[in-house]
Amino acid sequence: MQGSIVLLVLGLTAAFAAPLLEDDEWVLVPDEHMQLRLMNLKDVEFQMNLENRGSFNVVFRLYTRENPKEGEIIVPGDAESLAKSNFNPNNPTRIVSHGWGGSGNSNTIRTCREAYLYRGEFNIIGVDWSEGADSKNYIKARNNVNEAARQVAQLADFLADHGMKFNDLYLIGHSLGAHVVGMTAKKVTRGKVNTIFGLDPAMPLFFEKKPNERLAVGDAEYVQTIQTNAGVLGFDVPIGDASFYPNWGGDQPGCGIDIAGTCAHYRSWAYLGETIKETPDEFIGVKCESYQSIVDRYCPYKGVTGVMGGQPSNHSIVGVFYLPTAKDTPYALGKFYQ
Repeated sequence: MQGSIVLLVLGLTAAFAAPLLEDDEWVLVPDEHMQLRLMNLKDVEFQMNLENRGSFNVVFRLYTRENPKEGEIIVPGDAESLAKSNFNPNNPTRIVSHGWGGSGNSNTIRTCREAYLYRGEFNIIGVDWSEGADSKNYIKARNNVNEAARQVAQLADFLADHGMKFNDLYLIGHSLGAHVVGMTAKKVTRGKVNTIFGLDPAMPLFFEKKPNERLAVGDAEYVQTIQTNAGVLGFDVPIGDASFYPNWGGDQPGCGIDIAGTCAHYRSWAYLGETIKETPDEFIGVKCESYQSIVDRYCPYKGVTGVMGGQPSNHSIVGVFYLPTAKDTPYALGKFYQ
């Protein structure tokens, strides 16, 4: 699957591609300029083994309606920092992680923070693992996912010890951050996370056959993915209980010439933010027979629909879904099928 998508992106002909991929497996890896490079997987694995996982601290900032723009730093294990904050265990908690090259001021965190606090009373916690994610070396940043997840899990367990209910906890992550929250949910010890929203989970150096190393079904009571740059920067196959593919999961309207796929990759958090706010038009997808329907770009309406994202999440929405969007915000088109 990955090989065929690599060929599509690079525009290689089948005649040239066959000998290229005959003996080796190749993957697309973004470089420091977020441009994609074709690399031999054997070489990548060798480099990953050489790269030392960084020693870094994750910073957690709490936002509530009492402090919607200035985050309060919470330190896992420090009960005083929590007691002095606006954290309210009676309110639902949303922990949001940025991806590669991001920080505590990333658009993913800001968009989710604003959307949830517009909607109601929440504890929004931004995960700033920029010390591990800001490396110009993608391989090193990918290697830091587990350490970031360990620290986020430590925070979640700490909050549970101070009244937070795991049934009120959602984890949200974009790109590499989607795997951070997936691995976080695997590592928590006080309960099981209610919902994970994986926003175009990163594909480079993550593999379908290794769910224990990435976001996967079963990490939470419910896992939903929004896959907007499938097969390039984002994961191609469905990896959630429900997987939505806006505009077939590839080029997104309004992105223009998006060769590297970054615009489409970023649309996932923009779509989720809009689904959380109360809007007259919803992101309604039609259920497809399988992922092959997405590949074939043929998913006729057969009476079953599902709403993408939203607050609260709907655990009954399961399967693969297609929906179109507008090219500008508001992106939702509501009921588009006949």
